[in-house]
Amino acid sequence: MRVNRIGVAIAMLSLGLVVACSKSSDGKKAAGAKDGTETGKCYGNGTCNPGLICSGSKICVKPPPADCNKVALQMSYIVLGNYAEQAERQKYVTAQAARCQKLAISKEEGECIKRASRPAALNKCRKDLVEVGRCDKMVAHIMQIMKSDPKTEKFRRFLVKATDKMIQRCERKNPTKQVETCVLKAATSDDLRKCGMF
Repeated sequence: MRVNRIGVAIAMLSLGLVVACSKSSDGKKAAGAKDGTETGKCYGNGTCNPGLICSGSKICVKPPPADCNKVALQMSYIVLGNYAEQAERQKYVTAQAARCQKLAISKEEGECIKRASRPAALNKCRKDLVEVGRCDKMVAHIMQIMKSDPKTEKFRRFLVKATDKMIQRCERKNPTKQVETCVLKAATSDDLRKCGMF
């Protein structure tokens, strides 16, 4: 009888542990991540929210990260050109490396950036990667310079017709915010040439 009582006690204890574990597991599941979010289930079409990928186990996870220092250095040559001052380049690289980490740039996006050769190509790798300058503001400022700069006097009669074409050309180039800043600071046509927009 004593042996049976011990056996019953062990069985009840085991059952209690199983129930406790079951409740704990269910509790985690109930309080778990929503579908499409990190550690949550993938959506029915095999996708997740932006910045996440669907793993083989159908769980949303962060993709492998890019090497942000290499990404930032590559971006510096595209945005600043090959002849930027070392201090300017280092400042840009430091800022973009931090931004790369904040945006959680993936390894795949990083490889795309390494293959890019101009700002427009960068934004094909990641839409929010490069701040794009406003072409209408830049072209309007360029027009003001051309109207007052003696060096551009012979071109003034073409300005009205040229405005739309200049905006279209600017938009095709997809200039960065840095280019916009350079253009808006320019006071002469010589200053504009340093911005490299046209």
